[in-house]
Amino acid sequence: MAYFSIPSLSVPAYRFDYHSHFNGILPVKGDATLGQSFDDGQGPAIAADQPLSLVGLYGFEDGRPGWRRRGAVSLFVKALRLMEQRNPLLDIALQPRGRQVYQRGECVGENIYIAAVWLADRLGLSANCELAATDPALYAGVRNWLELIQGLWSQRGEPERAGDEIEALLPMLEHFNAKIYSASKYTPFDDAYFARSFAAKLWLSEQSRADAGQRPILTTLMFLQQQGIANAQIALGPSGIEVYDDCVGRYNARFGTCYKLLAHSSEVYASDEAFAADLLKLKRCIADPALGNVVGFDLLGAENKVGGYLTYFKFLSENRDALTARFGVEPPPQGQPGDSPDPPKLALKLVNHIHCGEGMGVAADNRSAIGYAMAYLGAPLPASFYPAFSRYVLTCVEAARSREADNRRGTLGTPDAARAPGEHVSGLFDELFRNDSLTVDGLLLRRYDGNSERTRQLAAYTGKRNMMAISEALDTVPATPARDDEKGENYYQVLMDGDRPMAFRLGHAYYYRSYVAARYPELAFDTNLGSNAITGASGLFDSSESYRLNRGLRHLHGYVDTNLIQELTDRVMYTGVRSLDRIEVRELLALARRSPNRAAFLDAVQAKLPDLLGKAMAPVFDAFAGFDYRQCFLTLLGKMIGRSPSRALWFDASARVLALFANWRSYLLGADGQGVEHTDSRNEYLRCALLMAYSLMPLDPGPQGDPDIDPDNDPDADPDDDAALSADIVGATLQALIDAVSAAYWATTIGPPAASAATGQPPKVGVKGYKAPDSVVTIFASAAP
Repeated sequence: MAYFSIPSLSVPAYRFDYHSHFNGILPVKGDATLGQSFDDGQGPAIAADQPLSLVGLYGFEDGRPGWRRRGAVSLFVKALRLMEQRNPLLDIALQPRGRQVYQRGECVGENIYIAAVWLADRLGLSANCELAATDPALYAGVRNWLELIQGLWSQRGEPERAGDEIEALLPMLEHFNAKIYSASKYTPFDDAYFARSFAAKLWLSEQSRADAGQRPILTTLMFLQQQGIANAQIALGPSGIEVYDDCVGRYNARFGTCYKLLAHSSEVYASDEAFAADLLKLKRCIADPALGNVVGFDLLGAENKVGGYLTYFKFLSENRDALTARFGVEPPPQGQPGDSPDPPKLALKLVNHIHCGEGMGVAADNRSAIGYAMAYLGAPLPASFYPAFSRYVLTCVEAARSREADNRRGTLGTPDAARAPGEHVSGLFDELFRNDSLTVDGLLLRRYDGNSERTRQLAAYTGKRNMMAISEALDTVPATPARDDEKGENYYQVLMDGDRPMAFRLGHAYYYRSYVAARYPELAFDTNLGSNAITGASGLFDSSESYRLNRGLRHLHGYVDTNLIQELTDRVMYTGVRSLDRIEVRELLALARRSPNRAAFLDAVQAKLPDLLGKAMAPVFDAFAGFDYRQCFLTLLGKMIGRSPSRALWFDASARVLALFANWRSYLLGADGQGVEHTDSRNEYLRCALLMAYSLMPLDPGPQGDPDIDPDNDPDADPDDDAALSADIVGATLQALIDAVSAAYWATTIGPPAASAATGQPPKVGVKGYKAPDSVVTIFASAAP
């Protein structure tokens, strides 16, 4: 039967994060704490009750109450300061020849402008409402009022119930902070990083301690540990990396974690000359003997054009000896400790993490509405523009509230918006840029929307082009080989094929993954399904309604369309029989045909597993062999075939389980910056396990209703053949497989991984679904309906 249920699936912490960015990890708000302090006498002490969020970082002061309000207001004031000092919309206006190019931060700048217009009206600053988005007076006027009210609150001793304007406005300030410092349908992820970087620098300038810059670093590491992550590869720029390296080293020593750094370049989409110059900065990070935790490079950026991958591979090939000198197996000690003239090895292999195959849908015609107007109406904009735009904002606030009031009844999977005390509005940006539209001087304004058809087209176009650009670069044979014995070899053969001192992993690889995996078996991927879905980079949702309906995928609480699950599975972990080669298919068919019964078939498969998996998982199999893969494989296979005598089912089940193992590259998970992307490693772990489980469903229900099987005299009887219990066992087995693969890859490329940092009882979820097109899977807390 196609209906299935996993009634009580435990969700343990996933102890790895293969895709992370330092500046994007902390969530905007939240009160989670580690419960352990950090104070090694070499920097600021971080209290055990430090809230691990941006609001906590900017608002928590020695346990004083009122930190949530202080932090939220501080964050919003810093956003206003951004528009006063580094307004990206003003940058567009001042560049007549550059208006056709997307300006980093322009969407988040427009979000701040919308917030400022609403607040100006709300605070009685009506004269400010019609000021231009490029005018710093708009933002200064609102900021002065907020700072005045906040100052009076401080003079009164910061009471929890202040009864002032900010208390009433706090829900809206938090709402806008989320639109500014996190990616969303209307905030490209790179814009959120732009806002976070400015806020971090402004916060640092406000501090008096010389070592204050360590506080956000250590707080971020505490957040990772609180999430249960013990092994992470975290990207950051080379500027100031010495402080990060020192903090990471001290933190690892204190808690036994294995956090590593990747020096990133954001110039991969720039000219070859600019990219090559930036790569030299990364090279110096690897060569610096004072840095002990930088294990490789990270190529990132707004993927809205093709990257310079050929330049990168040429750089690696020509500099490989210098780059890999500090990588490999640590030589046995000789003489006294400290006698070796060489610094210790950083890791087994130099990590090359390349963001590719995600796509980002920003362009000259898919951007902020104001930037679009400047590009196509010219600047300065007509005098009527900003008065019309500000009236439009205020009108949409009321329209959104009316729409919200008219939809008070939700469902468990599509809940009604929470109504906390104070002023708030849900769906304002949908009202502004999807439900309604504004035309000025004959120009219908367009706006970036992660769910729009245009954004999905652009994201897919650039993501697919970049995946093929990687492929073409790997296939390129250097005109002048770096070594005489490499004549005629392409960059894949030179850099990756065989036991090379470099490891390569594509971040995202959302498009054409199966093709690339088949062509370049030494190339790995990391998977972050939640972030791609939430930010719109996956192109999964064609409307806001579809986005909301599939809340089960985004928040793991609600519904997920089965068509969407199948699409995701096919894209990132295709498990069809056709994914196996002919030899594997023939071997499994032969085992099914020759085996006289179920037990004999399972024994035959077990005997063949070292050969089958040794080939399918060659790059990591030696490290993976320490895991009880036989028991894992046979548990999954046994639950799928149950006690069925059908040899066709035996073959089909064994082929699907083998394909699942062959997809090991897809089980290296990352959150891609938990705070920016609204996800975390535990959720990514569950998403991956659910996709894997769905590909194996339905499980054989056992002997019920089968007249050919006597359950009381069945030699193959399994005490766990209850369908629901079997599904729970399958879920737990898949999670163990994900962890084992992740540990094997870490052991192959970095070294021994650290144990899980998680404590406490893991949460549980209940999953119900029907495996068929146009059906649904539901995911709720373990007390599922």
